[in-house]
Amino acid sequence: MYRIAVLLLLVNGLVATGLLSFGSGRAAVPAEGVFVVERACPAEQSFRRGTNPGAVMVAPGQRLVVFQANRAEASHYRVRVPSAMPVERWLAKDCGRLVRAGAEPNTGPTVSAGSRHVLAVNWQNAFCQTRPQVAECGMRKPLPAYATGFSLHGLWPQPRDNAYCGVDGVFERWSRTGAWHRLPPVGLGDALGAALAAVMPGVRSHLDRHQWVKHGTCFGTGQGSYFRASVALIAQLNASPVRALFAAGIGGRLTLAEIRQAFDAAFGPGAGQRVDVQCDRSSPPLIDELYIHLAGRIDTTPDLGALIRAAPPVRSDCAGGRIDAYGV
Repeated sequence: MYRIAVLLLLVNGLVATGLLSFGSGRAAVPAEGVFVVERACPAEQSFRRGTNPGAVMVAPGQRLVVFQANRAEASHYRVRVPSAMPVERWLAKDCGRLVRAGAEPNTGPTVSAGSRHVLAVNWQNAFCQTRPQVAECGMRKPLPAYATGFSLHGLWPQPRDNAYCGVDGVFERWSRTGAWHRLPPVGLGDALGAALAAVMPGVRSHLDRHQWVKHGTCFGTGQGSYFRASVALIAQLNASPVRALFAAGIGGRLTLAEIRQAFDAAFGPGAGQRVDVQCDRSSPPLIDELYIHLAGRIDTTPDLGALIRAAPPVRSDCAGGRIDAYGV
């Protein structure tokens, strides 16, 4: 009897969340894209039971990231509604339309068409030199891997004002004012979550939540694909001669020309012209970040070199600077 009771509780839980469909016998399936709302509809926690905590409604014009469908031939899509609690809700298919990543032109703050992005990476040593108060800069032992490598700031759909796509105003305000701890946690699973934390020390300050709300919502996919692509890109950068140049240069100085030559050697002729080096205002300046311009569709197994070479050349106002050591 005990086992039967446990089984019934499990089944009821699956039905309540919409993950089990008795009618079709098929479970929910992964889906990616953005749901463009075209009429006012309830955002239900369980569409079979009609439960809707908070009586949440979506309005025409909202764009919500899709991460699941109730079945292959979907009648409902599971989305994240930032203003709802719980955040994950089901919308009926006839409430709007699903836009696959890259299937719709980019007009204003909306989903990226997949054409242009900036991969922003920090030289974490310099970042922590000027921001010692943040959580990730308080780590002294053991020496973190990013002491001799680049750390992930974010992957930003362009143009820069293409941000906060379909994001609730409260969440946008928290993101803009630095109240990142109040934003919904990013749900990536243990393996991807650990991989992200290894290259984004800012996870300790909830940078991942901020990057998703501001930039990831305009990427055109779910959280998993967005962060998996970001991790793959910075892994290629840290495996390249560019990282080796910076590691060897710790305590010294590098010029813009030297950095761009390293990108040419690592990713092909002309790659360096697609890199904007960022320096702080100290004298002599510290190099604290690189803005690496990319063009082309970014999937979960991207080719960093091809994406860089496809981007247009950019200017850089930093002529060079010091390469800071960890904790110095």
